[in-house]
Amino acid sequence: RDLFELPETHAVAVVRSDEYAGGVYTDSGDERVGYTSFSSEVKSKHSKGGYSQGRFERARDEEVKKHVREAAGEFGEMVEGKDLDHVFVAGDSRLASDFADEVSVRVPISKRTTGATGSGESFLRQGYETVEGARLYVL
Repeated sequence: RDLFELPETHAVAVVRSDEYAGGVYTDSGDERVGYTSFSSEVKSKHSKGGYSQGRFERARDEEVKKHVREAAGEFGEMVEGKDLDHVFVAGDSRLASDFADEVSVRVPISKRTTGATGSGESFLRQGYETVEGARLYVL
């Protein structure tokens, strides 16, 4: 296999604090054989200071953690029984790491940072393009 090609069968998950999308691809990305996505109602970030800010942010952090756990569970169900070569997780670096920690697969997991927007298919497509366009550094 060429060094610059994606693995034959791989999965991509894209995660944001309120959005998730995942897909399973074969033939080096030519065919998608699995898809799942969902949105969660997560409070937006608190922009003011004051007494209630800490309590608000703790509640928001818990909502985000719950969203990541649910997304990882749904992703796990989608990839169950699939013969994957690799998993790619795209998103905010902290969320991508948290998601990768929650997913239980027995293949390598690579994380990519992306600022993907939107939801569903377009969200997954942007994440996939991030994975596909990753830079290779040679030392």
